[in-house]
Amino acid sequence: MSSYFTTEVKSIYDTTLRALEDDSNLKFNIAEVGFFKMWWEQAEAEQRDSFRSLLSSRRFEFVGGGYSQPDEAATDGSALIKTMTAGHLWINSTFGPSSLPSVSWSLDPFGQTPTAMSLFSQMGFTDAVIDRIPYSTKSFLTEATSLEFFWQFRDSSPSEKIFTHVLHSYYHFGRNGRLEPDIDRLYWGPQASDHVSSFEINSVQRAAKALHEQMAEQSIGQRHNNVMVLFGKDFSFQNATDEFGKMTPLVNWIQENGLELDPPMRVKYATASEYFEAVREETDDEVFPVLGQENTPTTTKSFIPYIFSDFISSKIFGYWSGFFFSRPALKENARAADALLNAAEAFSAFSPTRPTSENELQHATEVSNLMTHHDALPGTSLTAVTDDLYSTLREGASIAQQILEKTVASLLGVPSTRKSSPALARHGGEFGGEVLDAHSEDEERANFWKALRDADSSGQIVPLALVNSLLREREGEIVELDIPIDLAERVFVVGVGKGEQQVVVSSDNEECTLYISTSAAALSISSLGIQVGGTDNAPIFHEETILHNIQQLPSTAADPCENTFAVEILNFSEATGELCSAADNTASVSYGAYRPIRDDPWIFRPVEKSEPSRIFSRTATHYVNDGPLVNYARQDLVLQNELDDATPMHLGSKLLVTKNSASIYLTHTIGSDSNPISEESEIAVELYSESNESTSSFHADTNGNVGGLQKRTYNNETPLPGNFFPIVRLASTDNQVVMTTHTHAISSLKPGALTLMLHRRLSNGGMFEGGLDFAKDPMQDKAVSISKMIWLTSPPPEHNMQDAWVLQEALEEPIIVLVAQSQSSISSVSAVSTPPPASLRAEITTLPGNPKKIVLRLSHSDPDNETEVQYDDWATSLFNTTITGPVASVEERSLSLMHILHTSSQVCGFDSKTMSLCVEPGKIRTLVVSFSQIIK
Repeated sequence: MSSYFTTEVKSIYDTTLRALEDDSNLKFNIAEVGFFKMWWEQAEAEQRDSFRSLLSSRRFEFVGGGYSQPDEAATDGSALIKTMTAGHLWINSTFGPSSLPSVSWSLDPFGQTPTAMSLFSQMGFTDAVIDRIPYSTKSFLTEATSLEFFWQFRDSSPSEKIFTHVLHSYYHFGRNGRLEPDIDRLYWGPQASDHVSSFEINSVQRAAKALHEQMAEQSIGQRHNNVMVLFGKDFSFQNATDEFGKMTPLVNWIQENGLELDPPMRVKYATASEYFEAVREETDDEVFPVLGQENTPTTTKSFIPYIFSDFISSKIFGYWSGFFFSRPALKENARAADALLNAAEAFSAFSPTRPTSENELQHATEVSNLMTHHDALPGTSLTAVTDDLYSTLREGASIAQQILEKTVASLLGVPSTRKSSPALARHGGEFGGEVLDAHSEDEERANFWKALRDADSSGQIVPLALVNSLLREREGEIVELDIPIDLAERVFVVGVGKGEQQVVVSSDNEECTLYISTSAAALSISSLGIQVGGTDNAPIFHEETILHNIQQLPSTAADPCENTFAVEILNFSEATGELCSAADNTASVSYGAYRPIRDDPWIFRPVEKSEPSRIFSRTATHYVNDGPLVNYARQDLVLQNELDDATPMHLGSKLLVTKNSASIYLTHTIGSDSNPISEESEIAVELYSESNESTSSFHADTNGNVGGLQKRTYNNETPLPGNFFPIVRLASTDNQVVMTTHTHAISSLKPGALTLMLHRRLSNGGMFEGGLDFAKDPMQDKAVSISKMIWLTSPPPEHNMQDAWVLQEALEEPIIVLVAQSQSSISSVSAVSTPPPASLRAEITTLPGNPKKIVLRLSHSDPDNETEVQYDDWATSLFNTTITGPVASVEERSLSLMHILHTSSQVCGFDSKTMSLCVEPGKIRTLVVSFSQIIK
């Protein structure tokens, strides 16, 4: 990113500062703190003094103020909070609280969500500027003079709202981002490089009148006489003096002659907050509609997905939904890195080693914040930029893991086992562990496996081993690997490449064979599948499965399937037709079909207005564990036919639970663009298990039973609130991927409890408004975060699901969760004891008479020694210690422990004040604490 800053960004701040120094009428908005911070650190003392002066006089102004301008659909809510927190903390510490922004700035994210805007409202923003909403919706709002409205997020909390301005067409001013020809001449004409004085005065007059006409047209969608005009475009201020020199003559002409025009008009340079101040001075709040209520032309509360169309005709359109699942390897690795950072932040806050880790933690945090950028995590950056993101991400994850291991070891009084930085296979895999090149010599491979076995036998905690097939560099080559069967569950095979290469992985047990087939290299994803018998060229698949080879997919759909990609990994026995019992494999399965109309990375963007882009997506997730399958996940590739106004887009998924496996399958139908507001959309989730196949409702009741079918059909006018639906979390913090209303992703399933997180908006207040009633719809918008435990096996008889909510409801802090990570977790260390305790018991308790105070008591017992060791002192101080360091200036702070059940753990006790978690011998290694921050 440093080279990108040097070549593309630095000159913007250098030249803009000089331009504002030379002309007292000019003003400038700064949105992203990340790059500005880099400029500030390199700026001369005179530049800093000048900027401070211009900032205090409101000629420079921060808008948004996050470390980056975050995506709002693929980004996790906690990551969005962190990037805004980082930016605001830096502004506050550098320039003081008076410089904190009051205007949220979301110009380029591909759709806006109520989840993000609710968070922005709680961060203290009073106003918001947005742009990319479905163009048909924008047309409706324009016709109803409702391009400005109050966006209210909860009916029960009228104060939680933000005044929102929707840009008339695009963040490049003008019709479809272009100015009239006379104005174009000033920008892109043959004399554009010359000073404007070289033009005849009548040229300036014609251009100014054209500008006046466009501003008058833009005022139609508003209920007052002020018009916001965004001047500039991507990188246009790299020579700010020249850029201002093109517009200033037009501004001056209108200022001198505007009262004689029809309609009369005055124009001046202003900051975003000055515009909203002018609106409030002229107009009362009651004049504006409240989004989602009856006095608006649409009752929608969400602007996802973004549907692009020609703003004038509203006929040419395309769904910008490809970024929900493009570059999934990047998305998965970003989640893993962010989870490591959360854990590292939490532990370092209480660790005596924090001062030595401060700079490293800051760097890892900046990497995480960078990934929230609206062109980073969505995967819409150029390939070279994405490659740089992978490199930066690996570095940040490595730093976070080192901090985590060091601080946890320090807290527990044991030496850290870290010897070297973890490695990450390029473009895939999980963080941590050693990487073996598939093309290594036999001796090197043997040493690799021996080292892994030695580490296991010595009790040392070793992360997953990665096998990198390096398909990018060896296109078309078939690579064979011998993976010892006793280490199969510790190995993750990574392959990224172009075309349809294969990697055949054979184990010592000849019954089990894996192969890898990659396709759609622009997605940077490995495609893995199961081969049952047959040959490499003609595999035979189990008749009960639908695990496709890449070459088989075109036969199930139309032409676009030639670009289909798939991802599967299983370990299967030819002899028995069952999963190999020695392996505990999990993987995601992703299907997508698209027709590219431009080269990478634009394949998911409709850019040809003459013909809409056909974008289809399918994502499902297989969770596979030891033991035979009871049911098989049957999947269909749902494709849209020839696009026309009557054909919707379909995304499908269902959740199939078997004895030891499950598959999530989520269906979403997007209405056609001809009238998307009135088209119905559907989210259907089907859940099956051996004992509950006949039930007709989907929720965990007070006895913890799993229902069989839950179906929620809704109209776009009343969509599900929030965009995080659902989030799946299992077993460890490093294995979670956000799922939105329009896409979904992966998490590992382990025997025990499956936790579905239905994320809603974060709140500064209590977690619940009246608690959670399982007899009603569990998706009702009552809670900030609802954690629902669905048992794949029968829960203990004494377990009552309702008791969990009694405890949480009594606490004003967010949900309390304890993370017990398995020995295969990449962020674990040998921490609790060696050998591991026979059992560990964790109790989360409210202090007598003070429900706001929380105590976590940890203890483990060793039957061999008949002893019980308690960690009361450490645990109590952990929660009662005041957080110091960078978060000290955060006005509202919340601590939370994430409770995710381990592979072999079970809830062994509940009452209204205490929750206990028991873990089998040898299964606990790391306790992770995480906290979230909210700026008011």
